[in-house]
Amino acid sequence: MRVGISSLVAFKEDIENVMFFAQNNGFSHVNIFVSEPHFSLFKDRTYFKQLRRLAQNLGLLISLKAPAFTQNLSSIDNDIGRIAVKYYERIINIASILDSDKVIIRAGMVFYPEKLHPKETFQVTISRLIHILEKAKDNGIKLLIENYPYDFDMIRDIDDMLLIKKYLRKIAFAFNIPHLFALKRKNFDINKINYVDVDCFIMGPPPSPYHVPYNIRELENVIALYYDVVKIRRKELILASVRKDLILRIKSLISEK
Repeated sequence: MRVGISSLVAFKEDIENVMFFAQNNGFSHVNIFVSEPHFSLFKDRTYFKQLRRLAQNLGLLISLKAPAFTQNLSSIDNDIGRIAVKYYERIINIASILDSDKVIIRAGMVFYPEKLHPKETFQVTISRLIHILEKAKDNGIKLLIENYPYDFDMIRDIDDMLLIKKYLRKIAFAFNIPHLFALKRKNFDINKINYVDVDCFIMGPPPSPYHVPYNIRELENVIALYYDVVKIRRKELILASVRKDLILRIKSLISEK
């Protein structure tokens, strides 16, 4: 099984430093966290080609994660929706230059206006996702939706994945284990994962690998949930944390199992 890392581990450093850290510690690829100034979408094509060559020389693969802090595919405001679509089109173009195999996105967020119009919100989300899926397919890139634990997120758990899968047969998912754990749902059926296309797992400290503070006391329980899932579906793993020591600790704990 391939194990990679999120570039979030060195968010205040250059992407190149993350690549050397990955190669020195036996990781197979780097999932680039797309956020200014850590990774800019507006550098010239030459920079992205140089990054691709460095990854190839180090024997690493590259993928992109677009967390979409402000870009909302589920917005019923058409201007905001168009901006979100353009953002993801740009991400896919850069992924193609980087020779990336996948792009991980956030499906959309449901705020007050969207909650007032649930049918319209779902329809525009599906429509925009179809467009982005086609764009990714044309560039030979797999588009993955990541689950988030927040009340305003469109995709939170396996049932949400199954619902959107009814309308988007070709959609796949990046399954975030700590995010699922953060929902604290004891009665969900983990076996439902058999019915969704999971391309990779994301593992990190709870409640979310992407921000601090972490709840380190729950880390072993999150890893236990990961192994419950792996028994059913074994896929590529991305380790994510803002701390290098935690990345290496999780890697060691998983290797010991």
